[in-house]
Amino acid sequence: MTGKEKKRKAAGSKKHVEHARNVQALSGKRTRRRLLATSLKAKRLVERNRGTLLNSYRLIRDHFKELEKGKHVEAEGISIERAATGKFKGKKNIFTLLVKTREFEFFVKVFEPRAEVDIIRGLNVLEHHLRQTHYKVEGVNMVSIKPLLLYEDLVGKRSFLVTRFLKESEVEQVSNMKKSNKKSKISKALLRLRLKMDALHDVWEVADVNAFYHRETDTVYLFDIYHFKP
Repeated sequence: MTGKEKKRKAAGSKKHVEHARNVQALSGKRTRRRLLATSLKAKRLVERNRGTLLNSYRLIRDHFKELEKGKHVEAEGISIERAATGKFKGKKNIFTLLVKTREFEFFVKVFEPRAEVDIIRGLNVLEHHLRQTHYKVEGVNMVSIKPLLLYEDLVGKRSFLVTRFLKESEVEQVSNMKKSNKKSKISKALLRLRLKMDALHDVWEVADVNAFYHRETDTVYLFDIYHFKP
């Protein structure tokens, strides 16, 4: 690696760490029918795009069976299809959708809410720990992917976790990486973090399949982390 490449990676890594620090924790309101949660910073983005997000939700709701089967849905300038960054494409009750609008692209993870699973706490505990380690684990840069919002329909038994979209051209799922010293180092760091989270906080799913390596900035992004209430 040349000197310029090292400087670019260092600068990019610092930028992503600063971005992670500036994103606030999730908070939300729960009723008997639903849970809606977001961070203060993401809330501004949600408010600016309220109409687009609401129309996207309605399209997903009205065409859920079609999307579940892999069909493409498009209306009102919004394109939705089943997609994933990596080889694991989900399963029947848990999968991700790529939503493209005129303004931006985002991922929507669709899953069934469970009383023993607390996504907000899981993300916030992980973020707190990463802050304490200055976003480094075993020498590996790590940040968690912050959701734009979490919506749980407790009556319809369906949840939607909205995050920014990670393109496969930009990141590589750690579980898909070829055997190398870099992959070994990342996997070792993920194992250390997983054991720490499991032991102290009952935070689950810190794993290669939920980690994405961004080569340009030498940073690992963590996705789909939650707290399991025993």
